[in-house]
Amino acid sequence: MGDKVSIIDTKSIEPSHIFENIGFGSIIDYEVINKNLMVRVSGQITPAMSVGDIIITYEYRDKMYQAKAIEFITDINKNPFYGPVKH
Repeated sequence: MGDKVSIIDTKSIEPSHIFENIGFGSIIDYEVINKNLMVRVSGQITPAMSVGDIIITYEYRDKMYQAKAIEFITDINKNPFYGPVKH
């Protein structure tokens, strides 16, 4: 899982708008999806452009919520935070 690489074409973006490093933390959403506590943290390369989301799925274990799965999703169609949500 740690060897996955994503390449983003930034040629159409004004160079002065692109962040020096990808930024995480400006957009954080919490949701219960399919009976799982999930968090979406967007990765931004400009103030208005996200390149994908880190999705963290939690489980209740040892009297606390702990990360069960962490995934980086670039395809909006595969992102559980978009589209119909089953609570």
